[in-house]
Formats: sequence, C-alpha cells, structure tokens
Amino acid sequence: MKLCVLSPADSWHFLDLQRAAGIEHQVESVEFETLGDLIFNDSVVSPTALAHDPRHPLESFDCVLARAMPAGSLQQVIFRMDVLLSLERRGLRIVNPPRTIEMAVDKYLSLTVLRRHGVPIPATAVSQGMSDALRHFQILNGPVVLKPMFGSQGRGLKRIETLEAATQQFTEVLAAGNVIYQQRFIDHGGFDFRLLVIGDEVLCMKRVNHHNWITNIAQGAVGYPHLPTPRESELALTAARAIGAQIAGVDLVYDCATQQPYVLEINSAPSWQAIAQVLQVDIAKRILNYLAKAE
Repeated sequence: MKLCVLSPADSWHFLDLQRAAGIEHQVESVEFETLGDLIFNDSVVSPTALAHDPRHPLESFDCVLARAMPAGSLQQVIFRMDVLLSLERRGLRIVNPPRTIEMAVDKYLSLTVLRRHGVPIPATAVSQGMSDALRHFQILNGPVVLKPMFGSQGRGLKRIETLEAATQQFTEVLAAGNVIYQQRFIDHGGFDFRLLVIGDEVLCMKRVNHHNWITNIAQGAVGYPHLPTPRESELALTAARAIGAQIAGVDLVYDCATQQPYVLEINSAPSWQAIAQVLQVDIAKRILNYLAKAE
C-alpha cells in the first residue's frame, strides 16, 4: 500500500506509522499547507492535479490519511477541505472522508448527528447573543461546561456554576466573535473513557484525573487499560458510523447518580500515543492493516 499521511514529517503520528510500515508499506508525509490544484479545460493537457510535488500527484497514492488540520485563515481551511473533496470525487480514498472531518471538528454539528442516530449526549445549548445564552444557562440548570465549538484535548474548557460567572464568560466569548457553546456538566467522578475505533474494532482506556474534572491526558489525566463493555463498544461504533468515520476517538462518561452513559464528542483525527502506551498495543500497525485490507 502506498499511503499519504496529511501531517508534518516530524509529527509523532507520522513517524509511528512510518515505523510500523517497515518495508511492507510506503508511507509518505504531505503537509496541508502544500496542497494545490491545476485545473484545465483542454482534455489534451494532462494535469498534475492536487500535487504536493508535480512529479508525484496525490492521486498516485492508494489512500490519504488525514490527520489534524493546522490553523489557517478561513480561505485556507475551506480550500484544504475543497481539495480533499475534489480528490474524493476523483476516486481517491480519503480517511476520514471530508464530510466526516467537517462534522467531527464542529461540536454542534456532530452532536446533532449523534442525537439523530440515538446516541445519548448531554443537554447542550448554542447561542449567538447574551440574552439567549443566559436563558439557556438557566434551562440547563447548571453547572455547565463552556467549550470552544472548534477545539480538542480539553483546551479552553470552563466550568460555570453561577449566573454572574456565566455573564462574565459569555461576554468574553461574544467579544471574540464566537458563539456560546454550553453543555450540562455530567458529574463523572473524575474519570471517562476514550474509545478508539478502527473499522469494526474498538480499543479503550479509562482516563482518571485526581486533580481536575477535565479528563484529557493532555490536561493531566492518567490512563488505565479498560475492556469496553458491549454497550460501550456499540455506542462508539454507532457514533463513528453516524458521521461516516472509519477511524475515530469517542469520549464517553457515566453520570455518577444515574449510571447513564453519555458521548461527549467524537474526534476524526484521534491521537493514539497515550492509548498505545496504556494498552501496550501497536496502534499504528493496526491502522495500517485496516487501511490495507479495506482497499
């Protein structure tokens, strides 16, 4: 298999895939910033379309694995997604597909899709103005978690318990030109589960934070092996399939009072460094095997 990884050549995930590939697969790095296109009307001309290097167009790969897109202007981000969509329409396999990436990166959009597919999610409100946001805060009956609608790894999360604090935080969000995305806080007892979906396989670790309610490894949580229950695996697979993800990270918590499970969000470019170490599993090898078999 000839695999293109949309990721910097010095990123941990690309290097891990390259290690796992050995001599069995050809794995090359291409950065999002280098994507471009040549468009011709004259069918006689053979375009080197969508090539990071004119001598090696992306269409020469068997598969493109899209990792997290770097920050950019609105035009840059839209163009990069357009390139992936154009590649997909030309028959190149993109994992995950462009529409999946769009849904996963947008917390509001992904939650509406998950809810439509019967996946339990926390009560959530999104507002563009202060009066609506404060009304939603009261309806959610706090505490709530204020989140950036686009974000990952637990960055920018704030737990809000009072109307006064909500007014202050919402004012800052609106001043920055953002929407207010608030979610009812689920008392999860300081732990959650990260489920990694690779095709039909589900791997899982329990993440525990003894010092903070935020359970991301990047925010100080510690990972432990966990064998997912049939229900947990079902929820992870349902969530992934709802947005069309072949590889996904699903975050799940249980309400301490009711033991009701909730899917908090889904990631279409999940990190696997922590779960590979915790489970002592070669995740990169499993991803490569899945991509090769699913060709």
